Amino acid sequence: MEFFKKYFDEVENWNSEEVKVLCPFHSDSRPSASINTYKDLFHCWTCDIGFNEEQFIKHLNGNSLILRF
Repeated sequence: MEFFKKYFDEVENWNSEEVKVLCPFHSDSRPSASINTYKDLFHCWTCDIGFNEEQFIKHLNGNSLILRF
């Protein structure tokens, strides 16, 4: 969860179960993704992808295993 908190530093309330964020994997002007803070999972509805923190980092770096929901 620490990487999510650093990467999405604009999020103020990490105490919520779900926090909305901008997806870094497509052009996003309004939050279309969220992070489940209880499960440490990222999900974007537009891209239809989901990652745990390790998978998210790999996808950012171009080494990805994409999980589709």
